[in-house]
Amino acid sequence: MPNLPHLVLPRAEFDLPRKKSGFGRIPQRHHGTHGRALSEELEGVLSEFRARSRPKGIDPSLILRIQLNAQAGVDEDAWERSGLVLLSIDENKTLVLFSSDVELSEFKRRLSEYQLGPPPEQKGAPHQQMFASIDEIGEVRPEDRIGRLLRAEGVTSLEEVEELKQYVADVELWDLGSRDANRNNVAELRRFIEQGGGRVSDDYVGESLVLLRAHCIGRVIKDLLTVDYVAKVDLPPTPTLTVSQLLDLGLEDFPETPVPEAGAPGVAVLDSGLSAATPPYRTGGRRGHQRTAGVGRRVGWSRSWNHGCRPGSIRQRRGVHRIEVVRAPAHSVQRACAQQRLPVR
Repeated sequence: MPNLPHLVLPRAEFDLPRKKSGFGRIPQRHHGTHGRALSEELEGVLSEFRARSRPKGIDPSLILRIQLNAQAGVDEDAWERSGLVLLSIDENKTLVLFSSDVELSEFKRRLSEYQLGPPPEQKGAPHQQMFASIDEIGEVRPEDRIGRLLRAEGVTSLEEVEELKQYVADVELWDLGSRDANRNNVAELRRFIEQGGGRVSDDYVGESLVLLRAHCIGRVIKDLLTVDYVAKVDLPPTPTLTVSQLLDLGLEDFPETPVPEAGAPGVAVLDSGLSAATPPYRTGGRRGHQRTAGVGRRVGWSRSWNHGCRPGSIRQRRGVHRIEVVRAPAHSVQRACAQQRLPVR
């Protein structure tokens, strides 16, 4: 670690709160009644999975949606021992899981053991931690795959997708745990989109993220929303302002700086210089500062787009009490900060 005596780093000592142990509270449920209800829901999901028609050239993947009880929790290893791969979990404890076994043999076997109840030497039913925690077993619906930006455009169901409209969409795929499987799914979707008259401009297969960008008509988008291993279809993000528009901003485009409250803290921006191209400074020089000071020598203006030259404009528009722009050697900065009673960081 470099020796930097001019950096005074405060030392904080405190106790972190202890992490809660355990997996939540197991709901009190009768193993026979609850197990039978879960078995019926599971058979309904499997029947729908087998009967569902899919886009041509798309292989089926069994994806389950399981709703846990709000007070309960299940260890991820327990799902793996049951033949399931946990893909996601949200704040409402809705789980999405993948099974390479389309019959769910191990999961169904454990559910049957739970439904039969505890053996003579045990108090609780086998696998009670898992199955008593499950409120509902279902499937991922096409509506669940519609992204936030697409919903903002009024698309909340398959029927609201305009079939002949041209779309640019980001398609996120579930990470099935195998890079080869993920690449195969991306290649499969690419072929499908191209056969539908569209194209894929880019794709990405990472450690835990699988994406592609599709340019296609709405009819293809509707099919993508029914693909089992598709997690989300959404419009690509768009910036609110382009760089050229931001560079054209001047002081007159910003609101008036509010008057700070009495006793408001001061903010010092210690930098190597300010860029002359910084919009709030370009039209008004150093106007707009409540206080601007140079230490060691007068503040100069940079002619290049060098780094770190815009924090002054950012702070100046946030209603801070004081901004000091410093361009000086380190020892001068230390002396100036000591005079102003400002911490050096």
